[in-house]
Amino acid sequence: MLSGNVITDDRSSAVGFEGDRNTFRNNRSQRAAAAGVNFRGRGNQITRNVVTDIPAFAPGFGIDFSGGDDRIAGNQTSRTLNQAIRLNVFENETASTAHRTTVVGNVVRGAGTVGIAISTDFEGSGTIDGTVISGNAVIAAGADGIQVVSPGATLKRTSSPAIPCMAAKPWPG
Repeated sequence: MLSGNVITDDRSSAVGFEGDRNTFRNNRSQRAAAAGVNFRGRGNQITRNVVTDIPAFAPGFGIDFSGGDDRIAGNQTSRTLNQAIRLNVFENETASTAHRTTVVGNVVRGAGTVGIAISTDFEGSGTIDGTVISGNAVIAAGADGIQVVSPGATLKRTSSPAIPCMAAKPWPG
């Protein structure tokens, strides 16, 4: 478990881990070059974190993950170069399916491109099954608030309530 940490000014991802049943809770990641939080595995809990100012270099993701049975809940992301929260699955990796992933109650402000992106990479060709996207707020995203697309991905029994991107004015800063 990682809890109560402040990770700042990192030259790569502020936090990167690969494994199952990890908890990353109540942390602050800011000004990382690649991603605020980058993880792969199953049964991970990414909850109540603050990820901000991830614009330094590509890819510039807030929370970037691939796996299954994960819960991404109650996080706040702001000012990311690219996608704020991103789930992708790749057939050539061991985690070729993402089952029962929950993305709920997150607040995204000022994503450079997409607020919440589900299987949007060109190479993404895995199966995303039973994903729930619910109760999130996306404010001032540079493109779509929530985007679920991929030429090679299969989405099954996935629920995504209609949540508009509230881009009335740009996020300050």
